[in-house]
Amino acid sequence: MQDDPIEYDERFALGTSANGAECAIERTWLLLPTGRVVAMDPLGGRHDDLPAPFVQVVPAGRYRVDLLVMDGLIAAARLCIRDESAASWEQALPGHLRDGGDAEVAGYDVNAFPSGEGDGTYRTWVGRTRGGEITCFVTDFLLHDA
Repeated sequence: MQDDPIEYDERFALGTSANGAECAIERTWLLLPTGRVVAMDPLGGRHDDLPAPFVQVVPAGRYRVDLLVMDGLIAAARLCIRDESAASWEQALPGHLRDGGDAEVAGYDVNAFPSGEGDGTYRTWVGRTRGGEITCFVTDFLLHDA
């Protein structure tokens, strides 16, 4: 695991990995009716033990998802909230489910894709504008290695 986020805006803009390898960008969309974001491996763990949404919340809406594909693998996924570069990065932090149930994740749109070749545990980073607004969420599957 990396300790500090790399410059994700640059990687997605250039379509390259850290070592300069070319990457393709695939685009899809995600509906967030509550503005809450969850990142998880749907095939790992138990389905009755769903993760809580991140504490970082965005306005409800439909958002672009960019997938950076390198050598046929998803190297990183970016949920774009604003079309602005990130001035700072922080880790996305998990919140807590209320009443021990899945009420907070009900109604979510799902965007599923294969990830890197790791153990299914990856950090998600939150990019913020100079004014502190969330610009994106990035889950890094391979970029820190490549």
